[in-house]
Amino acid sequence: MSLRNVSETELKTLLEDCKASDAFKRAVRAFADGKESQLIQYSPRSPKVKVERVLMKLLEAYPDEQITEVNIQGSSSCSGYMGTLNFGPNQTKISFSWDCEWKAKQEGFITWYGAPDQIKAASQFGYQCFEKFEVIE
Repeated sequence: MSLRNVSETELKTLLEDCKASDAFKRAVRAFADGKESQLIQYSPRSPKVKVERVLMKLLEAYPDEQITEVNIQGSSSCSGYMGTLNFGPNQTKISFSWDCEWKAKQEGFITWYGAPDQIKAASQFGYQCFEKFEVIE
């Protein structure tokens, strides 16, 4: 598994506990192994690790949804990844903001030079650095 900050056990548990379609579950596993899938679409130039974090949060936040596909439109920065995603079959739209700087501030992680320790936050919390992950109309 190539998912950073997410153990194979965590991924397995999230996939077992969710009601996503079997095809989507296979697509997530394949994506975690570095393979593309038509069921997982995302913006060009989006770092795969950041797309993976969004997928993990989606599975965690919507375990009772029968997810069949996802389209992630995101913009990446040094400390963050923000945008929207649509997931099927009902095309639910989510606004998200993954931000390790925000999480570092929340946790009081400070570098030796006084800045928020983004690396520590991202390493320790992985896909749990979402400041926002909510349905929009």
